[in-house]
Amino acid sequence: MDKKLNEPINKLSFEDVLKFSSDVYQKKYENATLRLINILQFVQRDKFAILFGESNATENSKRLVAILTGGIDALLSDPDFHLNETGFRSLISVKGAIRKIYDASAIRDTSHFQVLLSDWTEKQAKLTPQNTFKLLLVSTIDSVEDKVLDLIESMDSEMQLSIWISLLDNKTLFSEKAQLNLNRILSGIEKIRPTPFKNQIEVLMAARVWFYCSFWDNPDKHRVKKLINAAFTLTAREQNFYPKHDFSEHEKSRGRKIKMIIVLEAWTYGHSMYRSYSSTFQDLSEKFEIIALGASSRTDEKALEIFDEVILHGPQNSFEDTKKLVDKIQKIGPDIMLFSSLGMCAMAIQLSQLRFAPLQIMLAGHPASSFSHNVDYMLLEEGFLPSEHCVTEKIGVLGPRTSISFARPPVSAFVVNAQKSCLKENKKTRVVCNSMAQKITPAFINLCQEIQRGARKEIEFHFLIGADIFTQRGLQEILDSKLDDAVVYSHMKYGEYSKIIAQSDLQLTPFPFGNTNSFVDAMLVAVPTICLGGDEIFSVIDMAMSKKMGLPDICRAETKTAYVKAAIELIENDEKREAIARHIQGADLDEILFFDISNIENNFSNVISKVYDGHQEFQKHSDRTVKLY
Repeated sequence: MDKKLNEPINKLSFEDVLKFSSDVYQKKYENATLRLINILQFVQRDKFAILFGESNATENSKRLVAILTGGIDALLSDPDFHLNETGFRSLISVKGAIRKIYDASAIRDTSHFQVLLSDWTEKQAKLTPQNTFKLLLVSTIDSVEDKVLDLIESMDSEMQLSIWISLLDNKTLFSEKAQLNLNRILSGIEKIRPTPFKNQIEVLMAARVWFYCSFWDNPDKHRVKKLINAAFTLTAREQNFYPKHDFSEHEKSRGRKIKMIIVLEAWTYGHSMYRSYSSTFQDLSEKFEIIALGASSRTDEKALEIFDEVILHGPQNSFEDTKKLVDKIQKIGPDIMLFSSLGMCAMAIQLSQLRFAPLQIMLAGHPASSFSHNVDYMLLEEGFLPSEHCVTEKIGVLGPRTSISFARPPVSAFVVNAQKSCLKENKKTRVVCNSMAQKITPAFINLCQEIQRGARKEIEFHFLIGADIFTQRGLQEILDSKLDDAVVYSHMKYGEYSKIIAQSDLQLTPFPFGNTNSFVDAMLVAVPTICLGGDEIFSVIDMAMSKKMGLPDICRAETKTAYVKAAIELIENDEKREAIARHIQGADLDEILFFDISNIENNFSNVISKVYDGHQEFQKHSDRTVKLY
C-alpha cells in the first residue's frame, strides 16, 4: 500500500482521481477506499470549488467529476468489493461530500444506485442483502426512501448513530423534497441510541450536524444536539479524556486576576466573530487574565493581540491529540471557561460537554443554546432574550449597550450617496437577501414567491449567500423554478458585496435563522430591512436591532402573513420605503452599533465578575433568568 494514501489532499488533481479509478478497475480495493476517503475529505472541507474557479465550471473540471463519479459507481457496484467496519465508518462520515460530487455531475443525485445495487429479474429489481450497507453509503437526504429509514431505525448496532447522522450532514437544504425528508428523519429520533464515536472523521461529521441543525426549519431540530452531546460524552469516557470535575476545593482568586480561558472557534481580523466581540474581550483584560484557546488555522496574530496568553491547537487527527489538549487545560486550572460561540469548531463543541472550571459560560456568537449540562449560563443583552424553553442554560441578562457593540468592517462599505442613481432606468424593485447559504430555507423561498405574486411591481431578487459555485448553482436552479428574476452570487469581496446591497431597495431577512452582521451591513448603506420574529435567539436578534435603529413597525413581522404584507407594501410604496432609508442615513451608527463599551458601569467585565461571585447563589434558585445589572 502506498504510504501517501494516508496523507490529506490539499489540492485535488486529475492524477488523484485517475489513480483512484485505476485502483477500482484493478480491484485494489484497500488503496481505492483510502484514496476515496481522502478525496471526500477534501470535498467536505469546502475546497471542491477550487477546481472550478469563480464562475462557470471548466471543461477539465467537468471531466474530473465525470471520472470521479464513474469510479465511485464502479467501486460500489462491484460485487467483489466489501467494506470492513473501519472503512464503512470512515466513508459514511463524509457522505455529504458524495452528495456534493453527484450534485456537481450530470447525474445530479445518487438515486441511480437503487438500480446498480439490485439484482434484476424479468419482473422486478431487488436489493441484495450484501449491498445493504453500500446503499446506506449513498442514500442522501434528497433521495432516501422510507424503507431505508425504517432499516436504520430498527438497527441494533453501534453504527446506527453515525449512519443516521450521515443523512443530516448537509450544509444546505433548498428543496421541498429535502425538507420533507428532514422532517421524516427527525420524526424517528427516539429510535436512535447515543453511542461513542470511533474516529475523528465521525466526530467531525457529528460536529457539522450539531452546527447546521440550528438553521433547519423544524421544531425538533435541537433534539439532535442532545443526542450528539450524549455521544460526545460517551466518546470522552471511552477514550479516557473525560476530566474529573470536583471543584469543592477550587481556590477562589485572591490577590490575583481571575483566570479565564476564552474558547475561540473563529478569530481572524475581519471575521464576523471579531467584529462582534473584539471590543468586549478587550474590556475583559483589565480585570481578568484572559487566555485564548483556538485552532491555529482559524485565528491570526493580529486578532489575538488582545489576549494575555494564547493556546493554539492543530487538527485533531486522533483522540490522543484531544486528550493532550484536555490535559493542558486542566493544568492551567481556569476559574472560568468562556465559549465565545459554539457550533463552528468540532473541538469547541466537544470541550463544551466537559467540565474544566467551576463556572462555564457561553456567548451567542452562534446564537443557539448548547443543550449541554456543563454550560451554566448564556449571557445575553436585555432586549435580545429568547423564550426560556429554547435554552438549557440559565440566561444571564446583561444591561443595555453592554455587549452588543460591533467593530466596523475592515473595508469601507460602499458609499451610500446617490446609491440608486445608476439604477433609475431599471423599473424593477431590487430586493436583496444577504445571508449565508445555510439560512435559506424552502419556506423562505416560497414566501419570496408569494411576495412576487402579490406585488404589482416587477421584482429583481439578489441572493448574496457567500458560498461556492455548486451551492450557487443549486440555489439558482431552485429559484429559477420559483421566481421570475433572481440572481445568486458566490463568494465576493466585501466592497463588491456592499455595493450590491447599497444598490438594493429592500432587504429581506430569512427565517427561522435571521442575520446579525448582515443586518449591520444593510444599515451601513441605508437599506430598509424586514425581519420575522420568533422564540429563539437567532429569530430575536434582528428584531431587537431593528428597534435599536428606530425602524418602523412595518419592518418587524410577527407572522409569515404579516411579513409578506409588509414586503409588498414597501415594494409598492416608494415614498414610505425611501423615508425609512433616509431615517437610516440620518441615524448615528457609531452611537447605535459601533459604540465603545469600556466606560459603561455595567460593562461586560463587571458582569462577568458578578456571575463569578454569585454563581453558587444563582444555582440554588430555580429561576431560569438571572438579571446581572
